Amino acid sequence: MSYKKFSYIVLIFASALFVIAGFLHSLHLVYNENDRILAYQEHKLQKLTKIETLIVGDSSAGNAIDAKYFSKLSHSKTLNVALTGSYGIIGSLNMLKRVAKEHKELKNVIIMQSLDVWYRPLNLTSYFKTRSTPLSEMSGVIDSLYSKYFAFLFNIKEINWFIKYLYEDKDSTIDIKHDYTKQKKYTFANGKKRLKEGVGLKDKIDKDKLKILSLMDNFCGEKKLQCSYLHGALHVSLVKKDKKIIEHINTELSNVMKNIYFVPKPLAIQQRYMGDSNDHVDVSYKLQSTKESYNRIKENLEL
Repeated sequence: MSYKKFSYIVLIFASALFVIAGFLHSLHLVYNENDRILAYQEHKLQKLTKIETLIVGDSSAGNAIDAKYFSKLSHSKTLNVALTGSYGIIGSLNMLKRVAKEHKELKNVIIMQSLDVWYRPLNLTSYFKTRSTPLSEMSGVIDSLYSKYFAFLFNIKEINWFIKYLYEDKDSTIDIKHDYTKQKKYTFANGKKRLKEGVGLKDKIDKDKLKILSLMDNFCGEKKLQCSYLHGALHVSLVKKDKKIIEHINTELSNVMKNIYFVPKPLAIQQRYMGDSNDHVDVSYKLQSTKESYNRIKENLEL
């Protein structure tokens, strides 16, 4: 076989892989837990006609704030569309923009992110999956954004994910009763989980995350929304142990937020009320953590 012919075969094969990957991507299949919670939250958005208070964030918000009970406390129609830590602050921004565009009656926004979100690298896949902020706006924030978007649309890994998808268990991981992803059976509350030695926050902040927070702060100001930022709940031992790190994070966030009401003190939770993670409230404590969250920001709510 000639070198030229071999090169053509390789080029055709590679092109076919990219076409297949692009086609699979266009199907928007639900591959994992992150995809499932996004699909669940998007489905709720399609059903509701009125949203006055919106809760965005990651799993700390999904596990800590009960929308129905918050509606009762605030007398404001509330929806919780929290995603996961993988989506991060950029996923929260996109969910906020999507709701604000479709619901002009929106008044209040509660943003709750786990403290560890600030040192995780920015996940652009989460932005592309939830994209409500135009690429043109984000290109000034993220380097090489368009090439990264092309790589996202034609990711060869999509073929591998699809093959796994064909054979995996597709049972729902959503806990309808508690309006979020099901927690694992080993929790702090039932005594089957313990805080590991050496676990703690990192004294590092991803600067791209602060840029996204600034975009969110500007959006709240432009749309005249009453936005409040709360740290997610955290195991009380870590709140005490990582006090200096939390103070550093608070300083950085305070420098960015001009339009968002900021509650710097995290919700410290006793071990007996923690769920399957050191920043997940147990389902048995969700109503109480909802009330505590409400009390922290009720003065900033427009009712």
